[in-house]
Amino acid sequence: MSLNGSPVQGLLCDITGVLAESSSEGDGVVVPGSVDAINRLAEAGIKVKFVTNESARTRASLHAKLTRLGYTINMEDILTPALAMVVLIKNQELRPHLLVNKNVMEDFSGVETEDPNCVVLGD
Repeated sequence: MSLNGSPVQGLLCDITGVLAESSSEGDGVVVPGSVDAINRLAEAGIKVKFVTNESARTRASLHAKLTRLGYTINMEDILTPALAMVVLIKNQELRPHLLVNKNVMEDFSGVETEDPNCVVLGD
């Protein structure tokens, strides 16, 4: 697969609205054709990373959701805001006061929070 004459080596794919539509109950519903599209990209050897702005779900919960909806993906290929923040916190040697959803606290395990010098705010 190529784009403007250059081979496509990777793709960033949003989760909500692209792979799954939100629903008032359960994990939502699969966007028609999306499972097949992701499978075809994998078969073509194109690396896919899955991104989201969902700040109330962990990587593990998103992986479980996508698996239940029929996707076959590696959990390590899911990138969440909490995990991105942990990388920044560690790289900058920060000690945050965490104001985040209780569901994602496990993603912050190992982060030093004594004597905070910044605030992390998520919904």
